[in-house]
Amino acid sequence: MEILDKQAMFIHDSRNAVLLGERQGWEKGREEGEKTAKVAIARSLLNKLTTEEISQATGLTIESINQLRKDT
Repeated sequence: MEILDKQAMFIHDSRNAVLLGERQGWEKGREEGEKTAKVAIARSLLNKLTTEEISQATGLTIESINQLRKDT
C-alpha cells in the first residue's frame, strides 16, 4: 500500500508541476504580448506626442521611449 501511495503522490506532484509550468508560460506570453502592444502604440505616437506623454499613455519608461526614438 505504501508504494501505491508514493506513486499516487508522485503523479499528483507531477501534474501540479505541469500545471504550474503551463500557467507560468501563459503568464509570460501574456506579459510579452502586452509589452509588444505598448511598444507598437508608442512607435505610432513618436511623431505626435512628447516622450513624457507617450510614457504616461503606455506605461513604458522614458528610457525605453528614447531608445525607440533612436531606433527609428
